[in-house]
Amino acid sequence: MAATRRRTDREREMRELFALRDAEGLTMRELAAASEVPAGTLSWWAAELRRRDRAAAAAPHFVELVVGSSDGEQRGEDADPTLCFEIALTGGVRVLVPVCYGLARLVRDLSSC
Repeated sequence: MAATRRRTDREREMRELFALRDAEGLTMRELAAASEVPAGTLSWWAAELRRRDRAAAAAPHFVELVVGSSDGEQRGEDADPTLCFEIALTGGVRVLVPVCYGLARLVRDLSSC
């Protein structure tokens, strides 16, 4: 737990240093001198943060689907809750959605992501 906190703190510290660098227009060498962090360490962190940001951007994003509505929207109360339609995603991922949720509502909710 403590090691994870230290890694998170170090990442936050590096992101703050790079934000300062961008705001001040500093070179990596100038940032190293100002922060007393070796230039090699800063270069490693710059590459690592780019890698982490790319991985985060590529990670799937999820939306919770809740059957039901407080806005009076028709839910298809008569629909059999065991009837579902399937959405097949790349990588073999399958999503089963109850028919009573409604395809139009599903598309609307997913488009807000």
